[in-house]
Amino acid sequence: MTQEEFTEQLAEIKSHCNHWGKQVKEASRRLASRAGMSKLIINDVEARYLLFSGKEVTLDGEPAKIIGFHNRFATVATLGHDGPYREAQFAWPTVQRIVETQGGQFKS
Repeated sequence: MTQEEFTEQLAEIKSHCNHWGKQVKEASRRLASRAGMSKLIINDVEARYLLFSGKEVTLDGEPAKIIGFHNRFATVATLGHDGPYREAQFAWPTVQRIVETQGGQFKS
């Protein structure tokens, strides 16, 4: 498996994982196995990035993005296209719940 194929398949994990932690780690373990590696180490920061970066979300009805993957709390920030820049912080489990059950519609 080439580095490019590995990178593409890791991106595929991001697009197909809808659950926190265990599924990401299991998918990365399978990918590492196919790549001939004994183990692919994935930490919480990488898991958060894989699951939530690029998700289409809103904050109070405005387009937003999830940032702060290295932080203890997530930041949901508006993109500032249709109004003033706003942001709100949420616990990571709350981010997961809102993305999964409320379609990523955050309220500050």
